[in-house]
Amino acid sequence: MPILPGFVGGSYVSLSPNAACERSINLYVERLEGHAEGAAVLYGTPGYRRFCFLPGPGGVRGLYTTSRGRAFAVVAERVYELFAGGTYLMRGTLTVPPSVQPSSQTGPVSMADDGIYLVIVDGQPNGGWTLKLAPTTTDGTTGQWQAIHDSPASAGFTGARRVDFFDGVFVFDSLEQPGVVYISGLYDPLTDDPTEFATAESSPDAVVGHIVNNREWWIFGARSLEVWYDAGAQEFPFTPISGTASSAGLAACFSLQTLGNKVYWLSQVEEGAAVVVRNNGYQAERISTHAIENAMRGQVIEDAVAYAEQWGGHGFYVLCFPSADMTWAYDTTTQLWHEKAHYQPQPQGDVSHDLHMDLVQYHCYFTGLHLVGGAQDSRVFVEDPAYYYHDTEPLVRDRIGWHVKDPDSLRYLYWSVVELDMERGVGLDAGQQPGQDPQVMLRWSDDGGHTWNAWRQASMGPLGQYRQRAIWRRLGKSRDRVPWIRITDPVKVALLGARLEVT
Repeated sequence: MPILPGFVGGSYVSLSPNAACERSINLYVERLEGHAEGAAVLYGTPGYRRFCFLPGPGGVRGLYTTSRGRAFAVVAERVYELFAGGTYLMRGTLTVPPSVQPSSQTGPVSMADDGIYLVIVDGQPNGGWTLKLAPTTTDGTTGQWQAIHDSPASAGFTGARRVDFFDGVFVFDSLEQPGVVYISGLYDPLTDDPTEFATAESSPDAVVGHIVNNREWWIFGARSLEVWYDAGAQEFPFTPISGTASSAGLAACFSLQTLGNKVYWLSQVEEGAAVVVRNNGYQAERISTHAIENAMRGQVIEDAVAYAEQWGGHGFYVLCFPSADMTWAYDTTTQLWHEKAHYQPQPQGDVSHDLHMDLVQYHCYFTGLHLVGGAQDSRVFVEDPAYYYHDTEPLVRDRIGWHVKDPDSLRYLYWSVVELDMERGVGLDAGQQPGQDPQVMLRWSDDGGHTWNAWRQASMGPLGQYRQRAIWRRLGKSRDRVPWIRITDPVKVALLGARLEVT
């Protein structure tokens, strides 16, 4: 049987599904090295195995691993240190006197450390805290938790959306003066001199976010970008690098991430139109597709949150849109996008609305584990490629939407056989349900991806039955057919392609 073209690929849904409606959900593409050009497979994304359930009334607001390998999580106003085996210890709370500012309970926090102090900011006026991680040469104390606002030497601290560490000092964006950035004392976040500040110069817009990458400080306005370096000046040591200013502003503060010495962000310019970009030198290079940009059109994107991770030779920039209820992941290795989603079954089996934004929005790498968590609740998970659930909930994998037609005449195709090429015999041990005899489901659209027929099932093979054929017969006729493959059983998924017999 001839190969069904276009089976292995990323996500690309055009404005018209008749043009393109491809989706890879909880599946990512891996190109096979050393094989013929174009040889590729779709693998299932890792499952989420529970690491711990942190006490607290809200969801995870941030995860962070320090430069010396200690991991921290923020849940509502509580700060926890995480330990191997899923144990934890509360280290402090994000509270300030009510006369200054009510404590925040939701929204992303930002964390940074210098090996001696962990610093956390929450985007609220005067909202900044430190945890003493290690003793200095003059004292032997550790574990001290303190609000920066309570330090007598912190008159220059006003709070910040983001904090980072650069050449011995913590760097902040000012909440009181929107176009201003400022720094802490040398290896001392509890000392903030009111004179140690500077103004972003390339544009009068407010600073939205900033990040340190390759010993450079990238400072973003809503419609501007400039890159600073350590010039060693006496008062304020940092200054812009000539020729780095651009109009590639930042649309969402927490979309900003680094991965592989590159900076990634959700960008916007004066004319509008949010685009996902990364730096190429000091210029913004578009990596989003028209499909993703169309998906963002008309949506609230200012609350987008991103994380970056690397495993299996792939680097992933994962961009979550809480208001738009969607999660996109960019693979830096293949330069393809796929979707990550959480399954919530709908009444009457409405599969068009049963997938929602992924469970997690935050990530850190700790003792060889990828820890992730999300704003939905205070669970922290381990990303595990050999675990096939979202905690205890189904992990659904979909491959949707490549058009199969005669491009020359749109004549009828009469479908005799479709066979899925995949790893078979992946069922679970006897007695385990679901998954003992895992099923792969097929449905299709004959009107360009607008409406769909009922599911038809085929076996992926009980454990060890490696010759099981996932095959469907007598599938009618079509001029333009769009197949949809779905797997819900908790088993390993590797989709290599499909073959068909048509006349």
